Amino acid sequence: MKVLAILMALLFFPGGPETYVKNKGPNGSIESEGWVCNKALRQGTWVFHNPDGTFETCDYRDNKRRGWYKFHRADSAVLKVGPYYADKKQRYWKAYYPDAQTLQWEGTYNDDKRTDWWRFYYEDGVLESVGKYKNDFKSGYWEFFDESGIKTEVGHFKRGVRDDWWMTFYPNGNPESFGDYRKGEKSGWWIYGYDDKTKKEEGRYENGRRVGVWEQYDRSGEPIQAKDYGE
Repeated sequence: MKVLAILMALLFFPGGPETYVKNKGPNGSIESEGWVCNKALRQGTWVFHNPDGTFETCDYRDNKRRGWYKFHRADSAVLKVGPYYADKKQRYWKAYYPDAQTLQWEGTYNDDKRTDWWRFYYEDGVLESVGKYKNDFKSGYWEFFDESGIKTEVGHFKRGVRDDWWMTFYPNGNPESFGDYRKGEKSGWWIYGYDDKTKKEEGRYENGRRVGVWEQYDRSGEPIQAKDYGE
């Protein structure tokens, strides 16, 4: 049995004999605790205590985070969970609202950066937005919803800012506006509509500012006013 214990220690604590340590803060309370080897490197599961009673657990190997990270409510319910490898967030992560049951967000990390599909939720569990990240920036097509689950807008991002076409919607699902963004600003031709799908107004933007002549229409589609915003 003694030989087995030594072999297990070498397997899980390759830096040598292990010691369980507790690090205390200025007020004497324990701030962190876990195993270290004789090279003072963190090994195995460590616990980090927060002043509000919440705590975090994370697996270490040779002082680097490797394995599961969890953020816990004071009663140990998990509020956030995901894996580390080589001291960086990797793969699938998710977080919960304080009830520890309703998802707040979920998505994938690659070397600490958000990547691929991500989803965000309201406190009642209704989907708030969904889309892709690339190198920690929103990228490509995204959809957004209100708290009742009705789609409010869709469009494209490039490095975290609106770029390419976007469309917004009325609560009844009919289009409200359609046009392009360039580097986060409205650009080019935009069309706005009434909630019954009839055209309301149309015109051109440059760097987020209306320019040129804008035409306005009544609900029957007849022109009612033209306004020149200049260049």
